[in-house]
Amino acid sequence: MKFHSYLSEKELLKDLLMCENQLSLSYTNSMTKSPSINLRQLLYECEKNILQNQENIVHTMNKRGWNLSDEADYHYVLNVQDKYNSILKDM
Repeated sequence: MKFHSYLSEKELLKDLLMCENQLSLSYTNSMTKSPSINLRQLLYECEKNILQNQENIVHTMNKRGWNLSDEADYHYVLNVQDKYNSILKDM
């Protein structure tokens, strides 16, 4: 199903998920910095709604067989682990 001549439904859902993630980061950041408990509680409720939206989007994508991430090559994973361990030793 195409909603726009340039974007497929899969692309729109991925974009929506990224937007929800950005919004979640903004809410979390605002909660951390807010001196008002009432505002923090309101933002917390908004954050819970965002989480539910994200779960719904992921569920919809999974039902359609659209993976959110590709499986990493075994050697790529080993390389990343080696780099991480190397950085960890330098700390």
